[in-house]
Formats: sequence, C-alpha cells, structure tokens
Amino acid sequence: MQKAKTQLIASVVSLRQPKDIGGFDELGLSSVYCLGNIGLSVVAKMLSFVPRRHAAHFNDMCLDNTDAKNLVESMVHHPGIRRLYLKSNPKLGLPASKEFKRLARQNTNIQVICLDGSSIGYEVIKRIQAILEGRGDT
Repeated sequence: MQKAKTQLIASVVSLRQPKDIGGFDELGLSSVYCLGNIGLSVVAKMLSFVPRRHAAHFNDMCLDNTDAKNLVESMVHHPGIRRLYLKSNPKLGLPASKEFKRLARQNTNIQVICLDGSSIGYEVIKRIQAILEGRGDT
C-alpha cells in the first residue's frame, strides 16, 4: 500500500506539462484519512490543474496546520475556487487560522471557508467571515 501510494505521488509530482483535467465542478475528499501530509500536498498541487473547480470538500480528514498551509498555497491564486469546506478537522488550530485569513484576503473569489469543528476559536472564525464579507483588514 505504501509503495503504491509513493509511486502515485511520484508520478503526479513528476508531470512536466500538466493540462486542465476538467470534468467536475467540486472536489470531495471528505473522510479520506489515508492521504497524510504528503498525499494532501500532492492533491493541493493538483488543484492548480483544475482551474474550473468551484468547491473543495476536505471534511472529517484529520487535517492539521501543515495541511492548511499546503491547501492555502494551492488556492490563494486559484481562479475558480469559491467554497472551501473543512468541517470536523479538530487539528486545525490558530496557525491554520492565519493561513485562512490570508486566503480570504488574497483570493477574492472565495465566498465560503467552513471551519466548523476545528480548534479555531469562534471569534477567529468570525474574523475570517468578516474578511470574506467585506474583504477588510480585520
């Protein structure tokens, strides 16, 4: 299993001239626990090859702050992403909130960042929502 996972990751990372793989509007990986930091990093990089994706679901995946950073890096300039769902990821904490604030400020296409069930406090989530609603500097 680990060898196959490593080979898949290596083949995806080694793509020289990627093309838009098209064909779907939403990416749903909810409850997929086997990716780990490396696998999610690859998925995050692949998002740049699917510019027409409007929503990404990463609910209930045990994501952590490193995963948040990788996701934000892939989405901060993504032209199509509108909704990011990260429900029930209790390992997402204060360091992740800084990344999501950055995403809300820099990608003006983002309309929803759902962080219910994370370890990010309610007040911080409200600040992220305020950024999304007003694109202010809160």
